[in-house]
Amino acid sequence: MQLTNRYFGRRAALRYLMRLPKAIQSDAIIQAFLGGTYRSDFDGLEIKWIAPNPQFMEEIIEMRCYTPNQFFEIGRNDIVLDLGANVGTFTLWAALKAVDGLVVAVEPNPSLFEMLKQNVAVNGINNVILLNALVSDKDGQSKFYMLDSGGSVREGYSTKGKEVELTSYRISSIMDKYGIQSVDFVKMDVEGAEFDIFQGDMAFLQHVSRLAMEVHPACGSVEDVLRLLNASGFTVDQRPAFPDSHLIYVYARRPLSAE
Repeated sequence: MQLTNRYFGRRAALRYLMRLPKAIQSDAIIQAFLGGTYRSDFDGLEIKWIAPNPQFMEEIIEMRCYTPNQFFEIGRNDIVLDLGANVGTFTLWAALKAVDGLVVAVEPNPSLFEMLKQNVAVNGINNVILLNALVSDKDGQSKFYMLDSGGSVREGYSTKGKEVELTSYRISSIMDKYGIQSVDFVKMDVEGAEFDIFQGDMAFLQHVSRLAMEVHPACGSVEDVLRLLNASGFTVDQRPAFPDSHLIYVYARRPLSAE
């Protein structure tokens, strides 16, 4: 039986799936959740899943929440940072696009990280580096909390859930750790920690071409992030994550010479 069902049981897995909005209960998503191969309708990429997240599959692969247009397409030779990789939905998709590049996937939650490892292994992907750590504004040791919902929150944003202490890295330090001089694409979903990350580590932005991230306005000033990105020379856009959502997607890219 697939890892998803071993963790939660087949009945619980099906109950979870049936609670998802009808709009994302496509045959492909259902098949992947129960175990099997998911085929993207956009580019024909086939991804095998042991521990999928149907909602992320819909948002990331079908709705292209991090790659909304041609400026954010992942290229064959791209270097990608997936910060907040979860079970690897974006990691796997990016790795199959950047076949001659590299994806560094960082996920702090030990349970999700185990699923991430399983998903990468079953696809036989060898252009991915996995790091079980926190992305932070400082290097060292940091605490975070594993929530009952399966997510995780940094210390200072919540004290609910199981406390875990983990190594934390600035983005610049992750790049140094793996000898990365420049990054073509940063995907960031760090549950509100994005504000601290930017305040504590602006230097990495000078080595980034494109960045797409989920921003949590309840945790800080979105306008401050937009100003910082503009000041760093990016062309910046934003949009609500979904209708009536309190979350925002922010997209930043280096302008083309013709613009």
